[in-house]
Amino acid sequence: LAASNLFTNRLDEAIKEASMALAVDPRNPTALTIQGQAQIKKKDYRAAAESFQKSLDIRSDLETSYGLAICLLQLKEKEKAVAVFQKMTGASGDRSSLHLVFGGAYRNATLYDDAIREYQRALSLDPKVPNGHYFLGLTQLMRNEWVLTPEARQQFLEQLRVDPGNFYANYLLGYMAFS
Repeated sequence: LAASNLFTNRLDEAIKEASMALAVDPRNPTALTIQGQAQIKKKDYRAAAESFQKSLDIRSDLETSYGLAICLLQLKEKEKAVAVFQKMTGASGDRSSLHLVFGGAYRNATLYDDAIREYQRALSLDPKVPNGHYFLGLTQLMRNEWVLTPEARQQFLEQLRVDPGNFYANYLLGYMAFS
């Protein structure tokens, strides 16, 4: 029920159901993770971080680790988030897909230089990683307050070289040309 409520954005009900499950089994990592996900959606990052950390103390999990890192970035605890990202990389390997995810977390926390570094790392591991050039160009645009720079434009063009039908790169290049 907690998961169902979470996915239908009935966040208070999700937290209530997770709490009921935790009353029966306080070491239920799934209930703790669902509770944390609902708390993130409510922008209660401190409570979510606590829920995720309790879950991780019971069972290591990449999704829960990522949720914890997102919370830490939102709480301006970047060093702790970096440590979580390093554990994730250690557990599953230095993969381009992980660096794309890390870049998204940094971008959402408006840490654009860190996001750019992660996207560049993803592309160095796999120059054709899906949407890698697009995300790098998008973050460069965001960092420059949506002013199209030659660097961002080059990333969108490179994305189209790798994936000519990429909607997002085509859209942003068209929008920028129109603007």
